[in-house]
Amino acid sequence: MDIVICFSNKSEDSWLKALRQALPNIGVYKDGDVPDSSKVGVALCWYPQKDLLLDYPNLKLIQSVGAGVDHLLDLDPMSLSVKIARIVDPALSRDMFEFSLAVVLAQMKNLSTYLSDKGTKNWNPIGYQRINEVTVAVLGLGKIGSELASSFAELGFKVNGFANSPKQLNKVSCFSGEEGLERAVSTADYIINILPLTTSTEGFYNTAFFDTCKHGAFFINVGRGGHLMEHDLLKALESEKLSGAYLDVFRKEPLPKEHPFWAYQGIQISPHVAAVTNSKTALTQIVDNYRRIMNNEALLNEVSVVKGY
Repeated sequence: MDIVICFSNKSEDSWLKALRQALPNIGVYKDGDVPDSSKVGVALCWYPQKDLLLDYPNLKLIQSVGAGVDHLLDLDPMSLSVKIARIVDPALSRDMFEFSLAVVLAQMKNLSTYLSDKGTKNWNPIGYQRINEVTVAVLGLGKIGSELASSFAELGFKVNGFANSPKQLNKVSCFSGEEGLERAVSTADYIINILPLTTSTEGFYNTAFFDTCKHGAFFINVGRGGHLMEHDLLKALESEKLSGAYLDVFRKEPLPKEHPFWAYQGIQISPHVAAVTNSKTALTQIVDNYRRIMNNEALLNEVSVVKGY
């Protein structure tokens, strides 16, 4: 069966070339260039069109090219007979940690403030934080979140971790449940979101959540834009409950030019770049899953449609 590549951006060419080299006897096409949609059995996706399952009625596998699958779970109509898989790549986990660490260290050492001061020629030394004085809360302890939490702990940070179900990680204080969430964030200087986006975590970061945070905590979202109630974040910043926020993901991407986040001084922004899938390192998993689905074998990193991760 053939493979179709369905991306919302313009990065299909590198994947097209790599897959055609790895599977020379298989038809691999961009969405819109498929000669016979009935022969397509696998869709390689990143935010595909909502009518994907209608366009390709014989799909067996929808393969995300990233760790996230929330963009696939609301396809209409979603059929439980179509399997979904994601990429689990050690390079992605490490990239996410390095990005999060850079944000935390920049805040600890006031680098963004000094950058702003340079523009106004303002010489204003500020006290800074040391690693052993800082508590980081990592919310979401899947494969990426667990590496984040453990890596911060190895550097000497105090680390609290939160997950839906109980976890155990070396040097990390792990919590679960509603009471556990409050314990995880109430002492945290930095809160990093890496939760999966599901129906139960949609809008997770709201006024009630921010009220449980330590006064002056700094919020970092490298998970999904749908986790955050944007107006509630602005209220938490305006009331100084939070000292600031760093956002790499948004409900609508690219972030609209008129969005208030652009102008808000307490919010730093990057264009969803914390961890970007490398087609070379992910290719092996994708090719393996193609062969597995064709042979009715268990998939690598299959996602539960019911759980959402």
